[in-house]
Amino acid sequence: MKELEFHPYANLFPLIEGPAFEDLVADIEANGIREPIVMFEGKILDGRNRYRAGRAAGVILDDMLPEGPNGFHYDPFRAFGGKHDGDPLAFVISANLHRRHLDETQRAMVASRLANLGHGGKRSGKVAPEQAANLPVAAEEPAPAPVTQAAAAKLLNVSERTVRSAKAVVEHGAPELVAKADAGAIAVSVAAELAKLPVDDQREVLRSADPGALYRVIKDQRDALTAQKKVKRAEKVKALATKQKALPAKKYGVIYADPEWDHETWSEAGKGRAAANHYPVSTTAVIKSRPVGEIAAPDGVLFLWVTVPHLAQGLDVMAAWGFAYKSSCVWEKVYPGKQQGMGYWFRVNHEILLVGTRGDIPAPALGTQWPSVIKAPVGEHSEKPEQFAELIEAYFGDLPKIELNARKARPGWDVWGLEAPEAEEPAAPAAKPARGRAKKSSAHDYEVEKARREARIKARLDVLPDDLDALIDAYRAAIDSYDFAMNALDRDEAKTHRETMDAIILKANGGGHFGSACNPRPMAVRAAGIAPLGTLPRWGESGHFIVEHRDIRAIVEIDHNGGTAIYALDFNRLFPSETGFHSLLGECREAGETMEAFGCRLIDAAIAYSEQSRGKTKALMLPEQAYRLQLGDGGHPIWRERGVWVDPDAPPLGLDLGLIEGLGVIRARWEQEDRAKYLGLKSKGGKRTCPESRHRNDKIIAVNGQMLTPVADFPTEGAYVVTDFKWVDGNRVEGWRFVDEAAFLDREPEPAPAPSDDDPADIPAFLQRDPDTADMFEEEGA
Repeated sequence: MKELEFHPYANLFPLIEGPAFEDLVADIEANGIREPIVMFEGKILDGRNRYRAGRAAGVILDDMLPEGPNGFHYDPFRAFGGKHDGDPLAFVISANLHRRHLDETQRAMVASRLANLGHGGKRSGKVAPEQAANLPVAAEEPAPAPVTQAAAAKLLNVSERTVRSAKAVVEHGAPELVAKADAGAIAVSVAAELAKLPVDDQREVLRSADPGALYRVIKDQRDALTAQKKVKRAEKVKALATKQKALPAKKYGVIYADPEWDHETWSEAGKGRAAANHYPVSTTAVIKSRPVGEIAAPDGVLFLWVTVPHLAQGLDVMAAWGFAYKSSCVWEKVYPGKQQGMGYWFRVNHEILLVGTRGDIPAPALGTQWPSVIKAPVGEHSEKPEQFAELIEAYFGDLPKIELNARKARPGWDVWGLEAPEAEEPAAPAAKPARGRAKKSSAHDYEVEKARREARIKARLDVLPDDLDALIDAYRAAIDSYDFAMNALDRDEAKTHRETMDAIILKANGGGHFGSACNPRPMAVRAAGIAPLGTLPRWGESGHFIVEHRDIRAIVEIDHNGGTAIYALDFNRLFPSETGFHSLLGECREAGETMEAFGCRLIDAAIAYSEQSRGKTKALMLPEQAYRLQLGDGGHPIWRERGVWVDPDAPPLGLDLGLIEGLGVIRARWEQEDRAKYLGLKSKGGKRTCPESRHRNDKIIAVNGQMLTPVADFPTEGAYVVTDFKWVDGNRVEGWRFVDEAAFLDREPEPAPAPSDDDPADIPAFLQRDPDTADMFEEEGA
């Protein structure tokens, strides 16, 4: 019996088996295949489980199978392609992550198989123009670069460290261990430890019904590794002891020190990570006793590294070496994936560089100071980022410098310490900064890159057409390329296409920036980058679409510059903003992130902001306004108000004149009680009679027949009024809005009836609502 092959991308994800597969077979047998099976390069790219279940249920027959890569596709098969499919690898990952709830271990196992797997084939699923007429291709397109481990980790939302653990399981684990990790039945960290054992031992441990057996094996493994580290440390100390030098006699204006602080550990697990297992350590007393002051010039500066627990000792060492504390800066450590530092009070993700001086040493020139917080990736144990040595060189390029406890030679520096290299001959000597000039800071680098980008954009203007239609076509093509590059995580390529888009806008505006946001020609170009209302914008497009996440329904707004906002769709659903609008300009979509996932992340960010500003119990509330997926003149969703304005002379049905007078009495008492609380006074009669409104500017009163009840928040059923105002002839008029049934607020409006002979379209609407007047109209027209 003929069967279809599975595409390698599809095989990145485990097949479903057991009861879950049996349920799928039963569902397809009863309801058919409702989601197409996607074919790419003659193989199943998405839908392996549907295909297997369809075959098992007898729904997919042999004569329905596609014939080869270019064969006709019958239902339920379809070919991969089209502008919305994009990159096949990103398509498979997105489809599986959204359809299946994979835990971190399962995602890491997928990422480990994805790493170093080439894209292959035509990733866009489109036929190249030169092949449209079946013309021969002169040369085969080179295969794209493999997916790196970092890119795979990013795509699957796991850390690189977790991917490395998963790779060890795939490469060294018994098939039974790999299967358990694929199913998420065992954590990838545990599986990686077991994979270090011989295969037979792995199987024996997995056969054990005792969960403790797993962790006993892992503990034994870690104990053995700690013992190996201790042996290596002893050998290292013995080998390096001969390199112990006396401090040189030379005087240095700059001393850069990273002492070998001794860290006390409090658990067996912590001993495996202790500094003493990586290099020899010394007590604070030993470090203080070193005659560092004797090699310091009379006018000099000390840059001294301290860990957070050693801050007090670091200040003592600085004083003992003859320096006075002046300032400090912080290394903010960037860990791979979701890793963090360790600690007792906090997860410590930084180290401190103390700065002390002696004599008359000048501070950096005004305007050349570096930021006090520098973010940089972590390296080997105790290794410090190069940026800090560059900072020192920028500040004191001409002063003699020495690095204590150096790991490598640095041009123009002397080094000292057990691991200090004897010498290093660089391939090319580093250029020495001009006398009196320091290297520019990161702020300067940003300005330089900004100027270079502007120059690249303006260089494109000469090759762009002047015709507006041609510019619009070029803009759409640039969006296509930009979207593809971002989904493929090719940031360099994406940057090129983004600059092309900006150059097209500039060209449409006559070559300048002024007015590009409002002049007709650039606005016409940008209009080509607006996604159809309600559809997901691609990279480079603006648009509006609906996301439902954490029981919140919101319209997500993406503008052409990447600015974001969310709008409440419902009056009767909680929302992380009182007004029903929340701007999230600080959130940016990540390369490779689907638009749906980004929309969910915007809601998460809005909730987190509200929890921080108002507290978790008050973070969500019913909004004052809700919005429709319909845009106004400004290009933003149209907002809806609660109920109708109350005209005291003609109140709406359900709210008579007597009740309106009662509303005024309650409102006056409510405002008096609020004012008393604000001033710290006691209300008349003691206790409050009106609750504290959850909405700062609104007073809400439930209406039940002739009964009026002040409430803290909007009711979700029944009638109520809420305070409001409007402007009349330049004057603010206070009043009320009336909701006759809160439960009906979120219902879609009924469509207007079509005109008929009995209800002619040319009769004014206000006449049609009055049968008596309508009769008069007909008689006059007879």
